[in-house]
Amino acid sequence: MFLCSTFIFLVASLLIVSSALASVRVAASCNGPDVQTQINASVDGDIVEIPAGTCTWTANVIVSNKALTLRGVGIGSTVIIDAIDKSQEFPIYSNPITLDTVVGKFVRVTALTIRGSTCIGCAPFINDPFGVGGIRVDGLAKTWRIDHVHFDRLFTVGVHVLGHTYGVIDHNIFDTRVSSAVLVNHNTWNGGFSGDGSWADDSFFGTDKAVYVENNIMTQDPPPAHLDAMIDGQAGGRVVFRYNKVTNASTIFHGTDGTGRDRGFRTFEIYNNAIHDNEGLHPSGIRTRGGTGPIYNNTITGNFGVGLDGIVFRAIYADPIFGICNGSSVWDGNAGPPAGYPCMDQPGRGKSILISGSPPTPVGWVQNIVEPVYVWNNTFNGVAANLIPDPSTASYFVSGRDFFNNTVKPGYTAFTYPHPLTCGC
Repeated sequence: MFLCSTFIFLVASLLIVSSALASVRVAASCNGPDVQTQINASVDGDIVEIPAGTCTWTANVIVSNKALTLRGVGIGSTVIIDAIDKSQEFPIYSNPITLDTVVGKFVRVTALTIRGSTCIGCAPFINDPFGVGGIRVDGLAKTWRIDHVHFDRLFTVGVHVLGHTYGVIDHNIFDTRVSSAVLVNHNTWNGGFSGDGSWADDSFFGTDKAVYVENNIMTQDPPPAHLDAMIDGQAGGRVVFRYNKVTNASTIFHGTDGTGRDRGFRTFEIYNNAIHDNEGLHPSGIRTRGGTGPIYNNTITGNFGVGLDGIVFRAIYADPIFGICNGSSVWDGNAGPPAGYPCMDQPGRGKSILISGSPPTPVGWVQNIVEPVYVWNNTFNGVAANLIPDPSTASYFVSGRDFFNNTVKPGYTAFTYPHPLTCGC
């Protein structure tokens, strides 16, 4: 309790000081170059205001190494049309807003709309192989906020988080059509590579050490829009997903299973969400493919196959780097039964030894500790819902060993709600 109170005090002090010292710099227009001019001229604590209007951006704006607020004048009043070519990721950034963050500097984006191009079918916009994001957050800061933004049918992820950074994504509207609302890849956690550093670190449940996604409204377009999860990630990602309203989509966390060198998702806390499906095209409302955490107090309704499930994809599909978990891969525990179990980074496993590089070394079983998934007080169409292992890999993900239904996670206490970075607003 003392640590939590201290965190709130420090965050509140930071925000009060920033507000007291802030200068408001109003861009000449909502065009990207005018916004970038004011960002470049700003000093720590300033507010850069994007005026009302609808502007098409063909290049992104970057907030780098600064503590500032990038603020529109309201959803539907400040409207940015994303017309940036998505065919490549580096050396250019192909998303409208990039936050390159540093420790100790609070950054906020608020009060605007980012809208996908209306040029449906145009080659630069129809495909985003890199999931770059409407807003991309990278770096090392632990104090940023993205709030009261409408992500309006983008041809990409809404918010993409990378690096070793975390903050809060709250009170946004995500209307998605081709990808997830939020994608979290903690690829360089503790200076690691492809999530290795995150997997070699503790879980930190009930602390601020995760990306908090809370109080958002998330709706996916009906088919033929691409079916995807509202929250997703890999590369050691860490997320708390709470108090969100999700329609026509699921929540899924990738494992170390088919994403190349990247490891799977490391930790999740999923609670107090309302998840609904009208279409009957999603296997489950909440699915885990890797990592661990508590799942509780969620209300799941509609036409999902099941309310909650888990699957070990590497037990049925070979990963290009780590192989298949059937007793043939040196990366698995291979203690059995079944052959291969425990699989590397599978659901219900936690902290591992540190590996690094590409190809990764040292080669061998990563020694994930046992850290079961705990599930309690969820409902599916009004009936108490347990987590159900997918039949294809049920022998790898077993109740009473890898997960526990109707069991509160021992010693677990949720982090402060609302998140202190929101200031309750």
